[in-house]
Amino acid sequence: LPATYMSQMSQGATVGKKLCALDFDLTITQNQVLLYNNDESSIDMAMLFGASRIPMMQNFCKQLFDSGATLIIVTFNLKWVVEMVLRKLNVLHYFTKIYDRSEVHGAMGKPSLMRQLLGAYGVSGDQTILVDDDINNLNGCPCRTLHITGERGMGPGDITNVLSQLEIQ
Repeated sequence: LPATYMSQMSQGATVGKKLCALDFDLTITQNQVLLYNNDESSIDMAMLFGASRIPMMQNFCKQLFDSGATLIIVTFNLKWVVEMVLRKLNVLHYFTKIYDRSEVHGAMGKPSLMRQLLGAYGVSGDQTILVDDDINNLNGCPCRTLHITGERGMGPGDITNVLSQLEIQ
């Protein structure tokens, strides 16, 4: 777990008893994200997210964070790519950790990684949701799941569904 999370735990801080694990490509974004350099200015946010989805995704991340939920990314993309895009979206600070392809592959897939993370974060399957556009990543998950369909990323109905499943007002 991240050092900041462990530091909060050791200091007795109240850590949100809800865990929201979000896939990145075609879940947070509406397009597959392929970056070939680390030039943040070259990222076309409107193309990746859709102009109308940018404030929606910013508000969603803030609402989850403000509710006390722990937000993580679970992706097959690369950590540096995800960090750069989330930084440009101005939501990186809401996320506790990014689990990228090396950790997903090391755990033998997202369901297995989620099983490990339930224990690591001290939450149950009922307190946790994995949101992903690939149904194969959701099959066998030990927690709540939401399948994002249509290859357009999360929409308003999906956000409402996540908040409802995590019982966040």
